[in-house]
Amino acid sequence: MGTIAYRCIANLLGVKLRSAAAVTADVDIGIKAIPVAIIPEVVCPQSALDRLEMGFSPLVEADPALYGSRYKAMEGEFQVEFLTPLRGSDRVTKKRAEIRQLGVPAIPLRFLDYLIDGALPAVALGRRPVLVRVPQPARYAVHKLIVAQERKRTYALKAQKDLEQSFDLQTVLKKLDPESLAEAFEDARSMGPGWKRRIDAGQKTMRRLFA
Repeated sequence: MGTIAYRCIANLLGVKLRSAAAVTADVDIGIKAIPVAIIPEVVCPQSALDRLEMGFSPLVEADPALYGSRYKAMEGEFQVEFLTPLRGSDRVTKKRAEIRQLGVPAIPLRFLDYLIDGALPAVALGRRPVLVRVPQPARYAVHKLIVAQERKRTYALKAQKDLEQSFDLQTVLKKLDPESLAEAFEDARSMGPGWKRRIDAGQKTMRRLFA
């Protein structure tokens, strides 16, 4: 759902995005009712991670209910996180969501439902190309504006990376697919004044930094 998905989106569009060269140490897997960011045939994440032979193991969590939602490789800082939209009773309890299809818990996040709606098939390139699903490019661009406003000041560099990715994607989509970009903005703004406020603030800061 993060930088790795962003690189897949660049390949999907057939363009080179300067911000796609950023280094990342984690893979975010977004899950709705069914697996979204991985192929449906993969139903046991632990087995899939074991096949990578990187020594993945679950991280110790402050909240025991979230144990198994994040895995870390034996060496380095590489992590895999399972995420799901924050909705319903989760808004009150903020507890994990059980993903029965995968047999793992997932961390509920706001605004994720919008991002992963209508995810597209793509290919993650590497020594062994992998079939994946990634967010629609336009929704990814809009979502980055929103999450940049949600980050605390201690994560200012991540917020700046969010805005840079949104800027690069918007620049490309205005030429390649302006209709989908306009629709993504319209859908997000229709979610309510809070969404509109975050989007407008993100656009303002993005233009100040990169336009």
